[in-house]
Amino acid sequence: MKNKTILILTGIIVIITGIYLSLRYQPGHLQDGPGVLEEEQLEPGDQFKNVQLVFFNSDASVSWHLESGSINNLARQRVLELFPVNITALTAEEELLYNLHALNSLYDLDSGQIQIAGPVEIIKDELSFQAANISWQDGGDFLLATGGIYVDSPDFIIEGESLESDLTLNRVTIKGSVEKQAHFTWKDGSDQDKDL
Repeated sequence: MKNKTILILTGIIVIITGIYLSLRYQPGHLQDGPGVLEEEQLEPGDQFKNVQLVFFNSDASVSWHLESGSINNLARQRVLELFPVNITALTAEEELLYNLHALNSLYDLDSGQIQIAGPVEIIKDELSFQAANISWQDGGDFLLATGGIYVDSPDFIIEGESLESDLTLNRVTIKGSVEKQAHFTWKDGSDQDKDL
């Protein structure tokens, strides 16, 4: 298991280093040549296509396997923009935890902060989690979702303003706001509706 983890981490470092070097350094004939597009004229996705990255929580018990159709280096900063984003979360034993789909993501290479923008949808077993944004620290154990939370299951619906969870989505806390409490509704139409 250690060899596999070391191999994966080495691969990630090589990929990130390659991305960084290719974005930072260009041959002299490309920098000054006539007819070369200025950075402001580049369309999103001009730099890399079909990207795959892997991120881990603190003890490598959960991994996020991120796939994206395109990646951009934002104005030569150390921030990568990926779009669209598909993430498969797996345990260390490679069991599927959930799938996440979103419009785009920003990954700060210096801080390891990942901001995912939506609409974001997470499918875990028979549950569907929807939010506007998710933030997570690479190597961290918890994620935060904001911007209107909607959880749909065969039996109930939960609505709130924010969600905090461990990376496995096994311990989830949904919160309301000062103006509106989180709300739990049974789907069978009974009188069991209640504010949380």
